[in-house]
Amino acid sequence: MSLVSAVFIFLIAWRLLCLGYNGTPMGTVALSWLALFWMTSPCAWVYALPAEIWFEPVAAAKANFALLLLVSAWRVWLMAKVLHVLGRRRFRDCLETVLLPCALEMGVASAGKFLGLLEASVGAGMGGLRLPPDHGFLSMVTLFLMSGSLVLFLGCLCRMPGIRRRSLEDDHDRAPRISPLGSTRFPAGILALAGLLLAAGLWLAQPTQARIANNRELDALFDAEHFAEALTLVRTKSYSDFSAIHPIPPDPYGPHGWDFAEKVLPRLEGNEDPEILQLYLERAGERVNSRRYQYQYLDDLAPAIISLLGFPEGREYVRKNAEVYQRLLDPDSFETLPENWEAIVAELNGVGIEPPERKVDSIGNSPLGNL
Repeated sequence: MSLVSAVFIFLIAWRLLCLGYNGTPMGTVALSWLALFWMTSPCAWVYALPAEIWFEPVAAAKANFALLLLVSAWRVWLMAKVLHVLGRRRFRDCLETVLLPCALEMGVASAGKFLGLLEASVGAGMGGLRLPPDHGFLSMVTLFLMSGSLVLFLGCLCRMPGIRRRSLEDDHDRAPRISPLGSTRFPAGILALAGLLLAAGLWLAQPTQARIANNRELDALFDAEHFAEALTLVRTKSYSDFSAIHPIPPDPYGPHGWDFAEKVLPRLEGNEDPEILQLYLERAGERVNSRRYQYQYLDDLAPAIISLLGFPEGREYVRKNAEVYQRLLDPDSFETLPENWEAIVAELNGVGIEPPERKVDSIGNSPLGNL
């Protein structure tokens, strides 16, 4: 994509700024342009800073957006300066020439992303599902980028005739500044330093890559619905063995995040890493407290409760979230009363959870019985 973007910008600049007016070969100018374009690539490393490690999801999304704006503005300014020096054209004209294709690319990409987020929002609203906390911010940002790119593109488009006219009026005896290859010295020192920095970066990235590999292995087991093997893998790892940037699988907003309580919760044994266990218990509570269980029967949830109450952390978590689990004590919460319901009642009573108050309407019916 970098090559496509570089060629796209160059073709527009070649036409608008009349870079070949003095008979300078297009290939010669293009090679110089590509070399200088790719020399700005390290600017994008700033955007690779892992803000997810230091901030919560929404704050991390805002930090990533700020870094994206910084890197984008930086590279656009640099490439405009390249055209200004290389082609000896007015800097403002060079800046607007670079902004024209960049705004078009950003607008198209933002529109596609916005439509995807909008589709997810509509689907989640109709299905009563909860989306990630940073979803709203990302939707707002993509809408801002899409509309801002459109305005910028139209503004630069209106300036095209003037840019071309001024380029034709410039002193055409000043050819683009292209040095012959034979007059330049091979930058062996710079390339050696860049190679050392790249090797150091790859070496420093190995621990992070190992943690990401653990995430992928666990995610693959959940995708294959090998839940027992997945939990066995979890028991051999600690929280720090997984990536801090990506959520520990299963993805809380993925396909196995929604049935987390039924598929994963019954397989917890309490001997998992304390931080992972606490994370899984919190996810289970979020699922049970979602609209899915507030307005539906609890038949799918019941088998998980005995397992959850089988170890101290699970019992303590249920006790602290009594308002979530007390519906399990009401027989009207089930379409078919589970065989171990009496055991569930005894276990929940053992941690101090009492049945919820039954609300009866004017004709004596319990609303839970009409689910």
